[in-house]
Amino acid sequence: MKVIQQLLKVVRKDSMNIEARMELGIGGVISTQYDTAVERLLTVLKNQPQNVEAISWLADAYAAQGDKPNALKWYQISKRMVNNPVYSKEVDDRIKMLK
Repeated sequence: MKVIQQLLKVVRKDSMNIEARMELGIGGVISTQYDTAVERLLTVLKNQPQNVEAISWLADAYAAQGDKPNALKWYQISKRMVNNPVYSKEVDDRIKMLK
């Protein structure tokens, strides 16, 4: 919790600190605060649209929320960007679990 408070302090000081927003987004997914995680990860992607890590976490957040259309959309985007058979298989397995 202390780390989260420090990251929030950084974001309050510098609202464009993408690294802090990324960490807060990941923390939101891990702590099941999906709405907040989605918001933070979308902010990261507005500034870094090619951030595959943010895209992957965003897809997971949507999946955990039960928002299948958005989860599928972002999983497909991540597969195209990574273009790796091992990664694609893992993502395909996650997609199968959604259906």
